[in-house]
Amino acid sequence: MTSFKRYYLYRMRSGLIPFITITVISIIMVISTLAEEHNNQSSGLTVTTSLMGILATCMPILEFAQLKSKRSLDTLFSLPVSRRNIVLAHFLSGYTQIAAIFTVSFVYLFINRVITGGFIVGYFFLYYVIAMVYGLLLYSIFSFIFNQARTIVDGIIVTVLYAIAPLLISTGLESIINEFNSSDKFISLWYNLYTPMNRITKVIRTACEPDKWIKDD
Repeated sequence: MTSFKRYYLYRMRSGLIPFITITVISIIMVISTLAEEHNNQSSGLTVTTSLMGILATCMPILEFAQLKSKRSLDTLFSLPVSRRNIVLAHFLSGYTQIAAIFTVSFVYLFINRVITGGFIVGYFFLYYVIAMVYGLLLYSIFSFIFNQARTIVDGIIVTVLYAIAPLLISTGLESIINEFNSSDKFISLWYNLYTPMNRITKVIRTACEPDKWIKDD
């Protein structure tokens, strides 16, 4: 086994407890949402999309915080692993955890839909593939952003600023173009700008339920 693989497996083992904790919280989110909305599939896909956005934004902080400590860096760079491979191992470890957590939540949602029925499997799995690609893209962006900071605190601040930037932009645009009367509309504007997955989710969840085609017509 190469030194890179050993370090990657070490990163996975060291993050096992946070991984289990986040997975349990994610499952609870999906279960509670479905329970409140009476197994409404639209809510199920919306919460998994939100989950992917949150994970892809926060995971870089958890994975790369260690690389912001001089003491940790001195220890890591003494290992028989190149700096490039160390960073790559952290990146892959983070995305592996994101993919696993999202997959577990998605599988629960899928089983729920199989039991309740009334949806098209192909579109459901199309959503999964798109969400995974979206998560990788968003995770890569925020990993780059966090790694530009010198300290953990700076990285968190920059990450938060980049995450809420679309919210500030949408507020400014809306105040100029239209009157702002609905808090739901406010949240929707932020969400549409922050992630195109919101629109994709709406299209796919409609395609998943053929009954809605008839109602819309």
